[in-house]
Amino acid sequence: MLTLQGYTSRDNGGVAVDEALMYLHLSSFLAFRHVQERNGVVISSLPERLEDCDFDWTFEARDTQNSPLQAVHALVAATTDPTQVTDSHASSTSTEDEHWTLSHSQQQETQQEETDQPTENPNGSPTNSPRTLPPRTVPPRTSAPVPRDTQPPFLPPRGGARKRQLQDISTTTAGTTSDDNAWQFPVGIVGAIFSSVTAPLTQIGQAYELPQISGSATSAQLDSAPLFARSVPTNAGDARAAMLYYQSIGVTRVACLYIKDTWGNYYNTDLQRAANELERPIHMQSFSYDDGNEESLAAALQQLKQSGLKYVYAVLFEWRPVFLQAHDLNLIGNDDYVWIGAEMNEWTAETLELSRHDPVDQKLALALRGVGSLVLHGSNNNEGMQTAMAEFVNSTTLQQEYIAAHVAPEDRHIFDNFTFVVPTIDPYQKLFYDATYSLAIAACETPGLFTGPELFDTLVHLEFEGATGTVTFDTTTGTRNPETVEYRIDNVFWSDERSDDDYIRFDSNLAVCVSQGQVEHAHQWIHFDNTTNRPLAIPPIEHEYNLIPVGAQVVGWVLGIFVAGLSVGIMAWTYVHRKRFVVRASQPIFLVQVCVGTLIMSLAVVPMSMQGEESTPRLDAACMSTPWLLFSGFVVAFSALFSKTWRLNQLLASGQGMKRIQVQAKDVMWPFAVLMTINVTLLLGWTLVSPAKYVRVDGNDIDEYGRSLESWGQCKSQDNKFLYFLIPILFFNMVGIATATYQSYVARDLPTTLSESSYLAVSMLSLMESLSLGGPMLFLVLGQPTAFYLVGSAMIFIVNASILLPVFVPKYLQRNATQRGMGGMTSLVSSVPRTGDTGSVRGSATTGRDEFTEPGKMHIVRASTGTASIIDYSSGSNGTGEGTRRREAHPVNGFDGHASFGQWQGGAVRFQGQGLPPVAEDV
Repeated sequence: MLTLQGYTSRDNGGVAVDEALMYLHLSSFLAFRHVQERNGVVISSLPERLEDCDFDWTFEARDTQNSPLQAVHALVAATTDPTQVTDSHASSTSTEDEHWTLSHSQQQETQQEETDQPTENPNGSPTNSPRTLPPRTVPPRTSAPVPRDTQPPFLPPRGGARKRQLQDISTTTAGTTSDDNAWQFPVGIVGAIFSSVTAPLTQIGQAYELPQISGSATSAQLDSAPLFARSVPTNAGDARAAMLYYQSIGVTRVACLYIKDTWGNYYNTDLQRAANELERPIHMQSFSYDDGNEESLAAALQQLKQSGLKYVYAVLFEWRPVFLQAHDLNLIGNDDYVWIGAEMNEWTAETLELSRHDPVDQKLALALRGVGSLVLHGSNNNEGMQTAMAEFVNSTTLQQEYIAAHVAPEDRHIFDNFTFVVPTIDPYQKLFYDATYSLAIAACETPGLFTGPELFDTLVHLEFEGATGTVTFDTTTGTRNPETVEYRIDNVFWSDERSDDDYIRFDSNLAVCVSQGQVEHAHQWIHFDNTTNRPLAIPPIEHEYNLIPVGAQVVGWVLGIFVAGLSVGIMAWTYVHRKRFVVRASQPIFLVQVCVGTLIMSLAVVPMSMQGEESTPRLDAACMSTPWLLFSGFVVAFSALFSKTWRLNQLLASGQGMKRIQVQAKDVMWPFAVLMTINVTLLLGWTLVSPAKYVRVDGNDIDEYGRSLESWGQCKSQDNKFLYFLIPILFFNMVGIATATYQSYVARDLPTTLSESSYLAVSMLSLMESLSLGGPMLFLVLGQPTAFYLVGSAMIFIVNASILLPVFVPKYLQRNATQRGMGGMTSLVSSVPRTGDTGSVRGSATTGRDEFTEPGKMHIVRASTGTASIIDYSSGSNGTGEGTRRREAHPVNGFDGHASFGQWQGGAVRFQGQGLPPVAEDV
């Protein structure tokens, strides 16, 4: 097993151990040890998973100083048979440079293996350009020949051919013993920490058919890398976690400052994609700079300042020069900005301290106050890793074994004065533990003598419980599925307890945890000013909401109250005068039904006037209640008018059979029931399928941040499915209005004492005119809330007035008609056939005046005195068209409103006597 994790850095011109990176490498070594020993201290299921595994491992460590060039040198050296090295090269080899490998029995005490590797930092800082270190001289291995009867544990390059060769060897060398000191070709690589170092290693590794797995290389570029897997998701998971957090706190605009290299470019792309994939996309503006170029950084920060964005997500390598310039530009270290760094573990490390006496450190301390760091959360169970680390720290044997595993002498010598301590456990240590463990499981579970691609195929199909929970891989990219990990954002602030007069130290809290798309706020965020008050994401805006002025609302309320009060007053008047002839003849239940309908419609002005700067459930309910009130009220009132007009025409037609017809309550109810059922059914479907909701529609004018400068409230459905219900509602109601208008037209010449037919015709025509003119006007002012509300309120007032006034004003004026003798009597409305010929009789009621009827028709009039009935008739039966006229007076003393009518006899009409009730009462 070859490890190529970089764990050193330059220090005062020399190379020193980077403790954070070294403990990542140590985690891989501990995983190797536990696999060899079947030790379940970290992963309890490890012994059972490897119970049937007979695979034996060696461990080789090579440091790469996080340099892509050094990483390539190390990989080439690790995969080169030392017997192939030239003698001149071999002659320069020191005895300290020989390859250290031990037998399995020796590994129980001390196990030494060697590897040099570039690494990727747990704080996410990528090394995307080589460090300025000189090329490293890789010493050759021992020149001793490799015994041909030895069966290596893995296949050298060109796996297919080598596999067949090994099969031949295994059949001819049965029973031979292996020489554990012989050179061995690696099984696989536990790769670099940084994505920039990993990329070239995958290309070289592909040539050798060597699978490689990393615990921290997160660049999306590596998704297409050959034979590469990782126990960590790509930065796409980090990006989604960051955007979900911003969404959870209502931030809609974010700045991204990122280093212009492979890692930073891909990270920025992931952030942009994650921001756009949200239900409410976040607008993200990006600013890039070249690492180490102060002019490029200054230009990016100046653009960031001009953008006015206050929430900054930083994808950085070296954070100190960035924060110094940002502080000078007042972009950090104040109440207005909130920065979150990508994988900045250094900010939360207990060892971070800044001098109070150094001006540069003072600026950095101010800049770090209130920032956050987004990292992998892993699991909270660190007990196993702590136990393993403590065992290592307390065991000189294990420490010597770990140091001896380094091939190059200079790699071993850097530990001469190094003291191992139990580190703070972080997720990346456990991720590299899982990476090493997964490579071991794959080797154990790949049958037979396998090639590198076969081993890799087994690896990406694994599912196991690791130190970081359940581990699964994308079988196409080899990347760990992001659903199996958690992310955290730590909030950094000054520590009063740990700081002193010389140094400022920091504490951090787990502020946010993001898992499987859910955001949990663990602790409140402490900002620069030591408060939990979040700054505005961008400068405030003076937005014009185009709300309905109070004066216009009052106008609508007054119109609605007037109609409502008129409806209630008429109902009260109808009840008080229900026994008077003028009310009783017009059916009180019909009059009350009309008033109830107009009262319901008048209430619609209340939800129409409701408004707000944002959509709320209350406003959504108001939007949908408006059509319910308008259409249901209209049906209640209109069905009464329709029934009234329809019955008048029925009376006119019924006279042919001399039948007595009386309008009853049930005659009014059936049109009401039919229309109400249709409207309620369609309204219910509208409400359930595509309800109208209150939304704010933005105008065309925007500011420099793309924000609309004005908007207006409107009730809208989320799709056009509401038309499936609204159009039928309008159709059926308009058909009803048209039918009623036609019925009024038919009854236009039908005279009654109360002129009922003419009043109903006026009502129907006014209603039709109001809807025909008002409807288009509403569409014209749809984007003007105030005009829409006033036009709608006026229409409600006019429609209701068109219904109430023509029906009730005449009744009020004639309220005392029955108290003046026979003033309230109504006449027959019928059609009577003439004996032996054709003709018609039309009855009417007039007062105080005789009228001569048309030839062939009879006109009955009554005297105003109430003492006699004057009969005018014409024979018109001789076909001459002239006819004759005769007037007869008949006493009607004691007349109680009933009259009898005779048949045609020789051209004369006579009364047969009293007793028969009138054919129809006024309706």
